[in-house]
Amino acid sequence: MANLDSPQWKRAQQTSLWKRTLGSDDEDVKPLRESFLDARENAAFLLDKIRPDFPNLTIHDITHVDSLWTVADAIIGENYPINPLEGYVLGIVFLIHDAAMSYDAVGGKEKLRNTIEWKDAYADGPGDQSEEVFEKECDFIAIRAIHAREAKEIMGRTFSSNDIPSFHIVKKASYRQSLGEIIGRIAASHHWSIDEIESKLDIQITPSVEVSGPGNWDINEQKLACILRCADAGHIDDGRAPYYIFRSLNLNGVSLNHWKSQSRLGVVRPYIKDATKLLITSTSSFKKEDFAAWNVAYEAVKLFDEEIKKSNNLLKSIDEKLVFPRTGVMGASSKEELAEYIKTEGWKPCSFGVHTSNIKMLIENLGGSKLYGEDNMLLVAMRELIQNARDAIHARQKLDESFDNGKITIRLKEEGAERFLEVEDNGIGMSMDCIKYNLLDFGNSYWKSSLSKYENPGLRSKGFTSIGKFGIGFYSVFMVAKSVDVRTKRYDTGNKEAMKVEFPMGLTLSPIISKDEMNPSASTIIRFGLKDAQLPFNQNRFSNKTLSLEEMLPRLVASLDTDVFFERQEKLHKIHTNIYSKDFDKEKWLGDLFMPCPVNIKEIASKTEVLIDENGEQRGIILPPEFYNRIKFTKEALLSGVYYPCIQTIGGLLSMFNLNYGYDVPYIGYLNGKENSISRNKMNIDNSLLKCLQAWMKEKYLSNYDELIKSNKYLAYVFERLIDFCRLNDTIIDDNIRRIYAEKRPMNEVGTMKGLMNIHLSLSVGIVPHAGELKFSCGGTPNKNSLCPLFDSHMRVKNQFLKELGFIGTSEQKRKDINKLQAIIAISNLPATNYKEIIRKYCGYLNIRPFNDCNKRALGTWVNLMLDRLFGKMIDWRNVNERLLYRDPIKVISYLEPFLSSTYLEEMINNR
Repeated sequence: MANLDSPQWKRAQQTSLWKRTLGSDDEDVKPLRESFLDARENAAFLLDKIRPDFPNLTIHDITHVDSLWTVADAIIGENYPINPLEGYVLGIVFLIHDAAMSYDAVGGKEKLRNTIEWKDAYADGPGDQSEEVFEKECDFIAIRAIHAREAKEIMGRTFSSNDIPSFHIVKKASYRQSLGEIIGRIAASHHWSIDEIESKLDIQITPSVEVSGPGNWDINEQKLACILRCADAGHIDDGRAPYYIFRSLNLNGVSLNHWKSQSRLGVVRPYIKDATKLLITSTSSFKKEDFAAWNVAYEAVKLFDEEIKKSNNLLKSIDEKLVFPRTGVMGASSKEELAEYIKTEGWKPCSFGVHTSNIKMLIENLGGSKLYGEDNMLLVAMRELIQNARDAIHARQKLDESFDNGKITIRLKEEGAERFLEVEDNGIGMSMDCIKYNLLDFGNSYWKSSLSKYENPGLRSKGFTSIGKFGIGFYSVFMVAKSVDVRTKRYDTGNKEAMKVEFPMGLTLSPIISKDEMNPSASTIIRFGLKDAQLPFNQNRFSNKTLSLEEMLPRLVASLDTDVFFERQEKLHKIHTNIYSKDFDKEKWLGDLFMPCPVNIKEIASKTEVLIDENGEQRGIILPPEFYNRIKFTKEALLSGVYYPCIQTIGGLLSMFNLNYGYDVPYIGYLNGKENSISRNKMNIDNSLLKCLQAWMKEKYLSNYDELIKSNKYLAYVFERLIDFCRLNDTIIDDNIRRIYAEKRPMNEVGTMKGLMNIHLSLSVGIVPHAGELKFSCGGTPNKNSLCPLFDSHMRVKNQFLKELGFIGTSEQKRKDINKLQAIIAISNLPATNYKEIIRKYCGYLNIRPFNDCNKRALGTWVNLMLDRLFGKMIDWRNVNERLLYRDPIKVISYLEPFLSSTYLEEMINNR
């Protein structure tokens, strides 16, 4: 049983608040005081159950309740208007506001675990914890969430102890009846917002006759709710974390920091230099290793201060007389100020920090796997840090024209079982204000801020553009790091002006800042300890081939416009040269991207071509497709799996981490495009890149057209993929139609089946799969035979021909297939001699559709060449409704006749 004569209780009875209310000698107060003392004893029994159920929680027993009288007295002072009945209600509220934080108080463990709050907590999954530990954690989360709500009902519940089989917290039924709901609402309100207090509680309740007293003993619910929330927020002294209990607990994480914090704080008192302020001091200093506990203390003081200010604003709106004489807490305005009262040793707290209320969850949800995906999180972090380093270097280059040796250095360090990565740059560096207001401001880019304009005048006008745009780059490191250190200085300040910002526990708490000294060759170094074994990388979709960090980095920075170095075990070497540098070596660069390296890499590198867009910006380096089949590998390399580099970059950095392996690639080299989302996981081909890419592709297509017509299947396949990638399918077909009309290439065979085949080849080469080898399938039954035998010898014996195509059978479907093939043979008896006959044959071919995706255009060209030879007229297909071509041939003949034009050929050739 609790010690009902504790020091806290003795101090409570000495307060002005107690003496002016329940401690009064007035006879009308006596029954209220006796009821309260009984309730205090009953509540103590219930409160004693909290610590056995949740031992890591700071003290919530009767000593905490008794201390609330002392804290409240310090807040409201000696002359605050509060009557004895309000004192009684407030006293019972103190007793029950946390009383529902045990299993018994909420009806048992099973009932707790059936609440929505518990199920929500459980849905997050246990992680690495055992099921038992995880369920206990969910119990704690749930009971903290519901205890204020449950407090509302405690007045009406019965409890039992070894001595008493059944009792209520307040014994007197008439008191429970007249005051129970009021007490319950106020008790529940300590987890409400201040706005809810104003909207849900009353400012005047007239009581029942039994408790009304001799004077005006009305109850102001809002006033009492404000006293409760402020007193509860202000009780953060060592009485809530007694050292004798603290040292017996096996604590870690948040609980440890709360106990450490409160075990070193003294009781709240009015400040002797300023009676409008309250003061909380430390009983012993917080050392550097206690920085997390100090931050907990700061957050508690700040919360206490905020509650007083919010409450005073509300009370002022009711009556000026109700405003607390205390307006805040000393040191709450900044960490630097609080350090004067809550002492530190060997380090200095600073006010800057993360500027989002729950940044850890924000990073996990917005900047973690939900944005980037589960794989390659370390590469995401490295890419973002390298991006920031590149921007810093280019900013310095714009501001300091003499600076021309910008470089990024990446270090992999192994210290015992721990592994650390460092990203160093010699760029612009960061000021204190930059760290305070931008580095830790999630979602706001420094380069777009007013601070950047102030610190870097002329930067934008000198043409600086950042590749980082979203203000989340630095935060990405916390996805993979268990600790992070940032050392930085502005490039134009002394080496001793550097600062060190430490995040020893990730984003859980605000960082530590201290003075530092840096090597003059560096401006910023970001060092982080890896959470897991995240090396090497498996980047091959088709095998188990892995890449080390050193092998992966050249691909990650494939088109970066900054030199990059890699250091491991104090061995430093360059892994990437600025893509625009005169020292850029295409042979080495391409060799780093291939895996394995071709034996004729020098020859291949010499054939690559640079893509320049209309703005003069380099957008890629690509190997022309006609050289793809010249790449040579050793037999061993071919057996192990060959990687043809198809790199897509954004701002010079790799966008897609799942690299394409094997021969199935649209190009060899890199293209630099724009981001299409915050994740930057897919490059977007912007208009400028598309224009220069299309112009380059057209040039290559024209120069290789004759080779494609000769049915070079591999070359046609490569062109097909590139043409599709460049979105040129329709454009190439239209150009080929113009070429056919201009050159009249198949005119000597117009009217023959071979002429039709040639037209089809000329249109579709490099566009459709396996161009140059036309495939035929009808009735849904595929075959691997070419139509060429039909073109070359359609008079061969039917059965033999059908047998070779695999269509001999008795099924109904096969009979339909035979009929279609026979129809092809029947209408192939050329030539056609007049307009109607030409159109009839055209309709027949349309209905059978043996010419794949280009059938309408190929047949249309074939028809026009025949019409041009016979009549000097052609059909203007631009105005023809294709849907109407599948009607009865007689109707199509009449439909197409108005579209005959004698000038169409000239228009087609000139319309480029």
